[in-house]
Amino acid sequence: MKKEKELQKDKASLLSQWKSKNKSEAGSPKILKAPVDAVIPLSHGQRRLWFLQQLYPESPFYNYSERYVFKGKLDTEKLLKALELVCDNHDILRSTYHMEDGELFLKVEPSANIKVTHHDLSNLDETEAEESAKELMLTDAQYSFNLSKHPMVLVSLIKIHATKHALLLTLHHISTDKWSMGVLRKEWAEHYKSLCSDAVMDHLNSSIKYSDFTYWQQNQDIDSNQLNYWKEKLSGDIPYINLPTDFPKPAEPSFKGGASPTQFFTKELSTSILELAKELEVTPYVLFLSVYYTLLFRYSGQKDILIGSPVASRDQKALENLIGFFNDTVVLRTDLSPNMPFKELVKQVKQTTLDAFSNKDVPFDTLVKELKQERSLSINPFFQVMFLYHAVPKTPSFGAELTLEHGFFDAGVSKFDLTLYISEEEGILSSTFEYTSDLFEATSIDRFQEHFKNLLEGIVKNSNRSISEVPMLTEKESKFFNLQHSKVENPFADYSGIHDIISDISSKHPENIAVSYMDDKMSYKKLNDKAALQAKKILNKTKNRNEIVGLCIDRSLDMIVGMLAILKAGCAYVPIDPKYPAQRIDFMLTDAEVNIVVTHSELCHLFSNFDSHLISIDSSDSIDGIQEELPKVEENDLAYMIYTSGSTGNPKGVPITHKNIINSTGGRLEFYNTNPEVFLLMSSISFDSSKAGIFWTLCTGGNLIIAENRIEQDISRIEEVIAQNGVSHTLMLPSLYNLILEHGNTSKLKSLDTVMVAGEACPVSLCAAHFEKFDAVELYNEYGPTEATVWCIAHKIVKEHLTATVPLGKAVANAEIYLLDEFLNRVPLGAVGEIYVGGVGLSGEYYKRPELTLKAYVENPFGNSPKDKLYKTGDLGRYRSDGTIEFLGRSDQQVKIRGYRIEIDEIERTIQEYNDLKRVVVLVETFGDNDSKRLAGYVTADVNLDVKELKTYLKDRLPDYMVPSLIIQVEEITTLPNGKIDKLGLQKLRIEESVLNSEELILPANDLESKLLDLWKEVLQMDTISTDDNFFDLGGDSILSIQFISKAKKEGMLLSPNQIFDYQTISKLADFLASKKTQDQEWDYLVALRKEGSKNPLFCIHAGGGHIFFYNVLTKHIDANRPIYAIQASGVYAEKGIHESIEQMATDYLRAMRNLQPEGPYNIMVYCFSVAVGHQMAKQLSEQGQVANLIVMDTMADPWNLNTPKRLKMRVKGFLKRSLRNPVKTLVAMVSTRWVHYKSRFSKARATPEEKALLEMNANLGKICKVYDWNPVSGQVAIILTDKEEESINTEIVESWQTLVSGEVKVARTKGAHINLFEEPDVKEVSARIDEFSV
Repeated sequence: MKKEKELQKDKASLLSQWKSKNKSEAGSPKILKAPVDAVIPLSHGQRRLWFLQQLYPESPFYNYSERYVFKGKLDTEKLLKALELVCDNHDILRSTYHMEDGELFLKVEPSANIKVTHHDLSNLDETEAEESAKELMLTDAQYSFNLSKHPMVLVSLIKIHATKHALLLTLHHISTDKWSMGVLRKEWAEHYKSLCSDAVMDHLNSSIKYSDFTYWQQNQDIDSNQLNYWKEKLSGDIPYINLPTDFPKPAEPSFKGGASPTQFFTKELSTSILELAKELEVTPYVLFLSVYYTLLFRYSGQKDILIGSPVASRDQKALENLIGFFNDTVVLRTDLSPNMPFKELVKQVKQTTLDAFSNKDVPFDTLVKELKQERSLSINPFFQVMFLYHAVPKTPSFGAELTLEHGFFDAGVSKFDLTLYISEEEGILSSTFEYTSDLFEATSIDRFQEHFKNLLEGIVKNSNRSISEVPMLTEKESKFFNLQHSKVENPFADYSGIHDIISDISSKHPENIAVSYMDDKMSYKKLNDKAALQAKKILNKTKNRNEIVGLCIDRSLDMIVGMLAILKAGCAYVPIDPKYPAQRIDFMLTDAEVNIVVTHSELCHLFSNFDSHLISIDSSDSIDGIQEELPKVEENDLAYMIYTSGSTGNPKGVPITHKNIINSTGGRLEFYNTNPEVFLLMSSISFDSSKAGIFWTLCTGGNLIIAENRIEQDISRIEEVIAQNGVSHTLMLPSLYNLILEHGNTSKLKSLDTVMVAGEACPVSLCAAHFEKFDAVELYNEYGPTEATVWCIAHKIVKEHLTATVPLGKAVANAEIYLLDEFLNRVPLGAVGEIYVGGVGLSGEYYKRPELTLKAYVENPFGNSPKDKLYKTGDLGRYRSDGTIEFLGRSDQQVKIRGYRIEIDEIERTIQEYNDLKRVVVLVETFGDNDSKRLAGYVTADVNLDVKELKTYLKDRLPDYMVPSLIIQVEEITTLPNGKIDKLGLQKLRIEESVLNSEELILPANDLESKLLDLWKEVLQMDTISTDDNFFDLGGDSILSIQFISKAKKEGMLLSPNQIFDYQTISKLADFLASKKTQDQEWDYLVALRKEGSKNPLFCIHAGGGHIFFYNVLTKHIDANRPIYAIQASGVYAEKGIHESIEQMATDYLRAMRNLQPEGPYNIMVYCFSVAVGHQMAKQLSEQGQVANLIVMDTMADPWNLNTPKRLKMRVKGFLKRSLRNPVKTLVAMVSTRWVHYKSRFSKARATPEEKALLEMNANLGKICKVYDWNPVSGQVAIILTDKEEESINTEIVESWQTLVSGEVKVARTKGAHINLFEEPDVKEVSARIDEFSV
């Protein structure tokens, strides 16, 4: 007992060190009474609370509620009277708050006007009464105060039974603080006892009031030394604490929250903690704050952490017995080191707190203003977490007949993201977390409590341990982590070579199509046979077993043949992109010790410096005399090697064995629900993501579709390839897939079964768009570094489970996944850790780079053998509550841009080698609505830098995707006080002139250039662009070019992706567009029914009379994002002659169309007469290498042969059926039709010249159609049919087209009849069918 009293005494002394220091200072001027007529201002703290309440007037987040339970004989009238007396004694409890002429002031009312609500629950049993009392209290605790009027004090008095009453006292925080509530309770008890005993109580009035304090404070100057302290302490980047939240931070907080159940520590633990504080010569406040820092560090992995803590302004004795809001907030900023012993952290935190308390007189709002901290409704300035330590004062006695229990009441609100309350009462310590429910679930906070207790217990046992190594995990977490590995049976386990699986598939399905590229296809048998022949050529040139062979073939069937041939020869292939700079190709060949390169004859010039064997896969070299048997490979033999960006300045080779890739491929059969019947390969073979599609497809007998170069820049072409080939599976970047969903025609993607996204973070918006358009198409998110053989984590995205972020998923393909800290300790659930990968898929080394291998591959501390390795990915992640892993970014200099893995160090080193450069920093900048990323280089030099020349230099040495989009010369690369580069300062630099040269900015020369400039600024997110700047040099890429083309179309400027490459500056692009002239001047065949829209236009060919305006109704119903043009016959204009043939007509129409839309596919809709023109246009487009999408409206091919005996019989039969059903209507229709025919014949004599021209044109159309020669054409046709009396007519329409086209004939039905297809109301459904068939 004696020892405990000594601890208490010592603790109290430590807690009051800084307070007594300030109180003894003579420099603190005495507080005097305010003048009687003075306008009383609000204190600094009150002003902040007033402002926040105005900002959120309905929120109770700054209500202060305490719950009291009185047991015994209670006189409720005297209890309330005693509270009135307290209010009479303290003017702050009678104050309201006002603003006039921009000035805030408080007004003291004569009385408090306490609002009291009585509730009698004594008719309920005690348990029910307690529950009802909680509900009643919660309602009152969430009362919205109007600070300008009473009531400012609320009381809910609830009778539980005769000898038990509950009372809730609620005030606004603007009038009280925790210390004040102790003063209030003490005075309340004294008044109550006096009233009950009729005793005369000593006068409790203080010499000064709270209003005197606020008046005094308002007239104090800000201490410049204190302000300078804070300017230094809070300089540089202010980090946002990365807490293990369950939900993303909302744009605007609701302040809804909760408080965890209070965790009371045992007497033994409490005593040990207080003893440790004494041993370390700090207050319990500092000790617990240090543990809180440790907890936050272990959750976030961040080393710069800021915590807010309230500090009182009661620096004078006269203020000790006043009620009021004396709190302000200090920011406690501490730098942590992972290997820092806890004792050292305590010393640092002690100094931080002493410094902060010594400079506490600068108001928090002044700090925010002076330091120009960016304001946001969603984030509190400087800090998001709070810490409070409270020594609970002794509960005052309300008399011998009463016992009192009291405590803070949880009103379901939270002012900050997370607040830790530590309380000490009679030697027992406890912890409570207040949290915002916008971010956390209650179960997570319960886990926080366990972690905090575990840290305390570990620290008490050994305070010399580093803060990274203090035990923290719960027993439940330890069990969970042991289950986080993938263990699946590999269906290919009996194979030792990946190519052997493909050979077996070739034997089982020899005639199945294995590979397709554009119009070329190859069966499995042909693929296997051709690869075997090439393998023998390779084998004849090899020096060693399983040597590495270069593979440099552009996208084609031969690319797959060459790959398979190298594998069959027992070798490993290293893919070499023909577009790589020569220097990079030379390095790869030398580094990989390549003796043979398999290439294409047209690419041989790339290897002029290569003095070994070149094998041209397209050559006709004989293999006569080559007798080598193809070797058998072992599972640990290399299959391929991928080069990735390297931090040393050169790329590094990642060797992958057959065992690696067989395991990776086999895992797909176990994870995915279906295997690919047809897989669209978008990735370059030089990247490991391509292996997913190549080997999964070829090892299961599917058709591998190789996309042509730059297809990702043409959404319409992607759709066409998917539709034409019936693609079932594909993998692409999320950013590309998002553009397809946003701008594409999803009716073309109906064949899809499974879409995988990888290489970038997958946004929730993409998933929502996917499920909106595809109910049945499965969507997956994949993750995996090259070192782990393509993938190691994956997640099936389910619409019903979409949250604010899309997780990476769980371990797949026998991968072992760990989230570890810097010391290879497992991090708790929800905490940030680095992703480490182990298991069968691990490469285990970098080729001939032992130093890099040692750095990246570490011994598995959880493994069974020293040979068990883990790959250090550099990616940060955390476990979500459902066991999936969420990606949180990078821990190092490596980044991913558009799916490419890039080491910033490699780029910086390469730039640094350029002449005259002093310092180089490369940053990744995020911009645009879709959070696109680009590289920006900042350089210093003694001379004016020629940035264009520097970029040319870099393009000769780095792949295009590694050349910074922006290179900016700056005078100085500044650093923060901690010595780190001021990245934020660099990114905020305003570029006042073109970033690509130092010449004067070239402004737009005309309106067209101005329009293009505005679009470039919008897409590239740049303020300053010269008309001779290059789109791609400014950061443009394939994704941004699609966005630009889409926006340009909406402005009536139709461009193809290729034209962005052909004309890469604004001036050149404008010249190109101007050369086409305006549509009205040059394209007189085209009538723009609707110019706006980013999709491919719909071209509606005129009917037999040359008419087009009946098509105008389509603009009401066709997709608003699709332009619509009608094509009218040339005879409409007097200056245009009549066409002499369908061929001539089609040629002219196509010229007009292609001026508007240079590249296909082309949506051509034909009706009646125009089927002949459409057929001929399709033929000519096919001959030009373009794609026609012919949409036929209820018309057969060659309709001028309707009077054949078979068709005449059919027409007569239909006429009789209509006559029997409705004879009058049928007769009127026949007479009307004939009358129009005869009228046109006899009206020519009386016609005007314009009418005669139309009649001649109409007659000519019929004439040239009758002599038109209908020949078969390559391509496909879509037919929209109406119901007919004789269904065989529709059958004959379809058959008539099937004989004329080589591709598919698609058919859809619609309402209406042939004669009124384009009339309301049926045109709405007709338009829907047209939309379905449009590309």
